[in-house]
Amino acid sequence: MAKPFIKWAGGKRQILDDLMSYVSSVEFDTYVEPFVGGGALFFGVKNKIKCNTVINDIIPDLIFTYRVVKSDVSPLIDELTLLFNELRETENKEKHYYEVRCRFNKKISNPIKRAAEFIYLNRRGYSGLYRANRKGEFNVPYGHYKGANFPDFENLRKASEALRSTIIDLGDFELSLDKITGTGFFYFDPPYKPFTGDGDFAGYGLNPFRHSDHKRLSQFARELHEKGHYILISMGNVDHAFIDTYYKNFTVKKVNTKRILSYDEKRKYDTFDYLISNFKE
Repeated sequence: MAKPFIKWAGGKRQILDDLMSYVSSVEFDTYVEPFVGGGALFFGVKNKIKCNTVINDIIPDLIFTYRVVKSDVSPLIDELTLLFNELRETENKEKHYYEVRCRFNKKISNPIKRAAEFIYLNRRGYSGLYRANRKGEFNVPYGHYKGANFPDFENLRKASEALRSTIIDLGDFELSLDKITGTGFFYFDPPYKPFTGDGDFAGYGLNPFRHSDHKRLSQFARELHEKGHYILISMGNVDHAFIDTYYKNFTVKKVNTKRILSYDEKRKYDTFDYLISNFKE
């Protein structure tokens, strides 16, 4: 079965079974994931449920790569093979990473090469992060991983099959409402809420997700509820006061998870996410 082909900070593979229990408990026509990231639940749905699917994100490089995987997976695999063979043969892997990052930021590669560079940087950069500076340049540092860490090419082909029947959009989460057919199941996994104020604690450089955006998301969720759609939201770094303020009368469940502190995946700490829905699983 297809699974995420990129790493994503805050990805939901650890709680995928919890999320799937919500999806499997209701009937709907269209599955919509407006903050797709690594797409753990999206691929879980595609593997088990027959429905229309829509994915969306505000990060151009991410959506561009999804589209290349969808339409040009074979030439993409060829480019990845060349890139990772080059990595395996070089003595200075850190230097190689920054050379690829520099080329990626200059945007001089053709579309398929650029998607291969994005996947390379995602797999070799620090902790699966995506971060850009004010100029829109990818600036995640080297991750100091051991080995070449080749992508799973067979999974890329399976992901391509899953994406062929999927609408892939770039833009704000509210635009996703225009793409659905019939009853929708909307899964929102927004960037973590800032600890205080209206800062850009979980921002992506040019696209910070602020406290005001979390408020707007809660208003959009109520709009979807009134239209008869199903809603599931996963959220970390929030407290009961936030939930009570913005998601009053929604069903809330607390699930345990772990966060990675660094590029060393053994360094994790226990935490939890809230699962917020307008129905009971």
